[in-house]
Parts: sequence; structure tokens; C-alpha cells
Amino acid sequence: MTRSYLDIPLSHSEYGEELYLTGRRLVRECGVRLDEVVWDADEVLWNWLMDARRMLQRAPASLLSFDLDFGHREYYLVKPGVFELIWGMRHESLERELDAHMRIWTNGYPWRIWRIATEIPGFATLVGPPAAEDDEDHLAYIDHPRIFYRTDYAKVAHQLLDPEGFQELASDFPHHVRELVSSQFGRNPFDSSFKLPEFAPVCGKDGFCRAAVLIDDARHNIGRFVASGRHGIHVISRSPRLIFGTVPNTVWGGAREALHQLANTISREIAEALERLGDHEHPARLAVESDALARGYEPLEFEIDVPDKMLRSEWIDPIRELKRTWSDALQR
Repeated sequence: MTRSYLDIPLSHSEYGEELYLTGRRLVRECGVRLDEVVWDADEVLWNWLMDARRMLQRAPASLLSFDLDFGHREYYLVKPGVFELIWGMRHESLERELDAHMRIWTNGYPWRIWRIATEIPGFATLVGPPAAEDDEDHLAYIDHPRIFYRTDYAKVAHQLLDPEGFQELASDFPHHVRELVSSQFGRNPFDSSFKLPEFAPVCGKDGFCRAAVLIDDARHNIGRFVASGRHGIHVISRSPRLIFGTVPNTVWGGAREALHQLANTISREIAEALERLGDHEHPARLAVESDALARGYEPLEFEIDVPDKMLRSEWIDPIRELKRTWSDALQR
């Protein structure tokens, strides 16, 4: 079956077609494989912002009820061309009978990824089963073998923080990876942005066994991934921050306007970096950035309302429980 750009479930544009064809070429000519590429989510697949002014307008009611509500609205803009790039890789992979599903490793949580997926046509198809385009809740995303979350990190860290658990699990890690994990856990075991493919099977996720390239906007994440013997592409992001840079992904009004300034051509730079990594025999770290806007491209925009319940149960509580367990262990 021959597939084309017109078959993908996204709005069509010259830039989108360029990235789609680039994705096909990366697989066909450069040996890039979807099951070897790990995508961070925020600032790589999309940009997102919160509006501090709107949040403060809701604060008095929350305080008066003596029940702090962390529910909030998030505004999104999908990176121009990034999903066209992945669709191109998928179609070429299907025709060559290769693994055709993308991998995502995020410090986010299952409900949020599912909710975002409902806004991006074809997202569930790209990550593959058990996710489906018509999922009415996030259950299929929780244990998804090709998506690793903050909640998964907490499960892994619970086991690795136990000396016996570490000895048992880390014994299967390569020596340099075991040293990397030991060093990081000695400094900060609660950093849920720590991304290593060796963690995935510990919590039953088998989709990362061939992971070889991490695309991420956090330089320290890339550094650790490269130290594990793999490649990394550092996406330099300039998402707005408030209060002297201490509050990330936040603006004081005008969230949509601020997002439009981030609708750049970084996806083209990511594709070029993936191609260049083919020339690197040893672990390599590349950095990409772009100030050029994707002219003539209408990026997908949407907003989601995050419930307090989901933020607490899938974002706050897992690491809080991890810290409590670690504290109790130290006091014994």
C-alpha cells in the first residue's frame, strides 16, 4: 500500500509537506528508526503556557473555601511540522515493515497526555495500541508501553532507593549506566526528568529497548542520556517565564499571542540533527534552535482545563510519596 502526505490527518501546507517528505527520507536513506528515537513532549512536540492573571482571579475563592485548588487552564501550540515529520517516518517505516510507532518520555502524567492526544488528530495512531483515537478516558495511556511518565519514574525510584532493590535491578544495567544511576541518586533521587531506557522495563514498559536518541529541551537530560552511551539532541527553547525566570511556562495575560512567537521551524532543525547523528559512531550531543517563524503554516492550537484531582494524583502525589518513603527509610 502506497501512502502519501495527503493521507495524514493534519491540515496541509508546503512546510508540512516538506517535513513529511524529510521524515520519509530519514528512514529510507539515513537509517533513522522510529523505535530508536525518544521524544520529550513539552517544548519538543508542543509549547504550552499558563496565564498567571487568570490563575490569580480564581485564587480568592479557593482560599476562602480553605481548600487549595491546583486546577488550571493550559494553552497549547503544536510545533509546526513536528507531527508531519513523524508521520513521514511512520509511512516509510510501514512500507519497509519496520516498527512504525513513536516513543515519548515525559515528566508529565497520563491524564494530561491523553487529554492532549484528543486534540491532535492521529496522535493515538502514532503511539499505537493500546491507545485508540476514540478513547474516552486515559486508562489506555497509563500503562502504555511506548510512553514513560513521571508516575513511572516514581515506581522505578521506589525500587532503586531500596538497597536490595538497587542491587537486584541495577545488576542488569551496564557498568557505566549503574555508575550513572548511583551518582544521580546520590545527589537527587527525586528528579523525575532523569531519562534512561534501562528504567522502562523495571515498570513493565518494553517499548524502549532500542532507544538510541533522546530529543529533549533540558540540557541536563541530554547530558545524562549521552553519558549512558547514546545520542542526544538538545532543543533550545525560549518559553516565557515570570518572576525573574523562576516560574516557567507562564505569562501575565496574552498566552495565545505569546505562543505564536514560538511557532518556529525547529522541527526542520531536529530533522537535520537526526540526519547528522548518522555520521557519529560514538555518543554525540547536538544542539538545535530556531528563531525563524514557520511562514504560511497554521499551527494547531488548543487549551485544556487540568482538574485539581488529576494534578494531585498523577503529578504531585507520586514524588511526594517517594520522598516520604525515603525519609522513613532514613529514620529507621
